[in-house]
Parts: sequence; C-alpha cells; structure tokens
Amino acid sequence: MTTWAGSPPDEPAGTSVPADPRRPELLRYFLETSEVMGPTMAALAARRASHEEIRRMWTLSIQVETADDDMEASVRSELAFHQELAQATHNPILLSTYLTLLPVATACARVSLRVAGAPRRSGYWHRQISQAIESGDPQRAANAMCLHVRQLLAELGQAELLASTDTTDPPWSDDAAN
Repeated sequence: MTTWAGSPPDEPAGTSVPADPRRPELLRYFLETSEVMGPTMAALAARRASHEEIRRMWTLSIQVETADDDMEASVRSELAFHQELAQATHNPILLSTYLTLLPVATACARVSLRVAGAPRRSGYWHRQISQAIESGDPQRAANAMCLHVRQLLAELGQAELLASTDTTDPPWSDDAAN
C-alpha cells in the first residue's frame, strides 16, 4: 500500500503524490511548502500557544539533538515538534494540513537528519522558535522558522539530496524576477 501526501489519485481533490523518499523533488516541494506555511504557523503559535504547548516544544527541541545516534528517535522528535507547533496555532485547518503532509515530512526528516550535524542544528532552530513563541514575538518566531527551513534547503542542496530546480531563491526574490 502506498502512503500519499494528499488524497489518493481516485479522489477528485487536487494532485496527490506518493511520499517516496527516492523522489528528491518531493523533498524540495515539501520544504518549499514549509517555507510558506511554517513561518505563519510559528507566528500564530507565538500569539496563541499555551504554557503546556510551549513546554512540550522545548522538550522536543532538546530531544531531536540528544537522541544519541538513534535516527528514528530524532525523526520522531522532529516530527512531534512540528506537529506541536501546528497544534499550538489553535487552527484546526493548519493542523490538518500538517497531518496531511506528514508522510512527506517523515521522508524529509529521515533524509535531512542524516546530514552530519543536522540533529544539533535542527535542535538549535527549534529552541530559537520555541524561545520566540515563549516570548510572544510572532515576527521573531516566523523569522526563526524561515531560517530553519532555508538552512535545510541549503544543507540538502549541498549534500546533493534535492532535485535541482530552476532556482534556489525564494519565488519572490529579485533574482527570480530577472
């Protein structure tokens, strides 16, 4: 049975793609989607997260980097952090969207956390995001999330784990317009 990111192809909703880690373009598409959704989720969480949600985000940010070479534990902590972030928005549509993307997020985490030093860097960005959310600073939370995703894009690109596309710049950059 295939795991789908989105609806199976026999359903009329949009385009659906299998969450196949051997298809590096899916990782790039997921990270592009994360660059759009992630900062908004972080900003909303900075406005709405409960103390308990913030405490769980802090715990998960530490767990991702302290899994002591247990890749699956790092992956679980990575995914749980982002799910907790989606939950902390208190927006059921954003949470549902994240859960729909979970198969591709899992594939992305399994690839990205294998890059040397990635769990430590991911934990660092998760702590930056958590700190901004805890301080109630939506702009700082959004910026930290954006930098986290861009670092992943850069690392995976340098490790040649992403399919090449026409540009690595955000679609709204001046370079993309030229």
